[in-house]
Amino acid sequence: MRTPNRFPSFGGMPFVALSAVVLSTTMSAQTLPKDGPGGLVLPQTRRIATITPPAPTQPVQQAAPGPSNSGTCLGVVKGIYKTCREAAVAALRAGNDAATGSRANRDRAIGFYLLSIDRDPAYGRALFNLGVMAAKARPERWSDALKFYQEAARLDSSTDLAPILKKETTRVEAISQMESTPEGQHSRKFDLDLIDLIARFKDPAVAVETAKAMMKSAPERWEGPAAAGILQAALARYDESAASLETASRLAPAEMRGKMTSATLLAKNEAQFVKALQQADTAFESKNYADAGRLYADAWQASPGRVNTGMQAAVSFLLADRVSLAVQLLTRLRQLKSPELSQKAAAMLKELGVISPEAKAAAADGDGSSDVEQVFDVAERIRTIIGDLRTPEIELVTGLAPALAIDNLEFVQLTDDEINHPKEEYVTTTESLFDVYLKRVGNRRVETAGSGPAASGDLNAPTGAAPDSPPPADAAMPTRPQPLGPRGVPGTAPNSPAPAQDPH
Repeated sequence: MRTPNRFPSFGGMPFVALSAVVLSTTMSAQTLPKDGPGGLVLPQTRRIATITPPAPTQPVQQAAPGPSNSGTCLGVVKGIYKTCREAAVAALRAGNDAATGSRANRDRAIGFYLLSIDRDPAYGRALFNLGVMAAKARPERWSDALKFYQEAARLDSSTDLAPILKKETTRVEAISQMESTPEGQHSRKFDLDLIDLIARFKDPAVAVETAKAMMKSAPERWEGPAAAGILQAALARYDESAASLETASRLAPAEMRGKMTSATLLAKNEAQFVKALQQADTAFESKNYADAGRLYADAWQASPGRVNTGMQAAVSFLLADRVSLAVQLLTRLRQLKSPELSQKAAAMLKELGVISPEAKAAAADGDGSSDVEQVFDVAERIRTIIGDLRTPEIELVTGLAPALAIDNLEFVQLTDDEINHPKEEYVTTTESLFDVYLKRVGNRRVETAGSGPAASGDLNAPTGAAPDSPPPADAAMPTRPQPLGPRGVPGTAPNSPAPAQDPH
């Protein structure tokens, strides 16, 4: 059964086909016959011709080599943003919000940064933030981080981002080189453990055990025994401290050996003082005054700042009837610029002058002429002498990833469904994140860097990024603009980065 033809015909030709023929001719609508065979009226001819849009009164700006105005960007720009850069900034801010706070979602943040790049492939800040996320991954993705930083540096030469990129690229390159070999991995692990150990120096009783373990794990490193020596001194275990510092002196680089030798000598002297003082106290309690005087004198010799120990030695010798030795010590004390001890020593010498010419002569001397060495915290002095165990090389490979870059570009953001209701998130896999980016951007990747990223949204401003086309004339603009969130508050420096909270 034949399906009846719903369209009128003209000489056996369907009306639709006839309309196409009419429109394709150069004949004006006025020359077309008004009545067809059989009195068929053809009023549609003129109506169909009027749907052709008029030529634009102003030329459409052509995109320079770089980010395209097609694809996702145009779909978002239409009726929401004026430029692709605005659309990219909005996605960047959404990514920063997702990466920070108590409900941080790393995969969602990466998804927003990829969306930002999809909207503007020349947007260096989104690439920079992808590099930060790769560096903060667990485990870290150093190769991805380095590629993203290099890509961002290639596309974004802004004065605020360039120095951060340079510093971070140097850091990641050094880490990547270390992580490429088992020896390098072992060395960097020691560096990270050392940074953690230094942060716990305030609790030496616990930290010292960690330092000992580090000494065993890396016997070739000088920082382990140096840290152990500092901590043992803080616990007044000066014999152990001296042994550890001596080991560190042998392993330390040439520029550190002098400091390590001085610290070792200080620990040895303090160990000698403590030992002699303990033995002297025992001898004195046993009324063995001659030995007590000798041991107190040895203790004072090891730590000259402790002048009271010298006075104890003199008293012990007097009790042992060793007047000559007592006079020698009192004479030294008389010469010190310590009013209390100097006067006390002078009075004792005056009394002894009856039986000792040396004592009488010493008592007649003037005021003290020798400075008194100050008593100091030996453990703190050892730590000060050694200085910071973190060398520039260690600080480089243990430094933290930088804060996420922000963008203070000012614009009014309307409802954006791709941000408010994201359809997809980046799922962590073993695939390279940089490869995911390359697949996402495809042939829209910018191959040559221009003069820098667009910062103002001015369509006529010369930048390295592609000029964004304005929204079509017939675009339906929403009538209820929504103000920007906290990260979109207009700033005074349109593209200055600021720290954002660490997502991990």
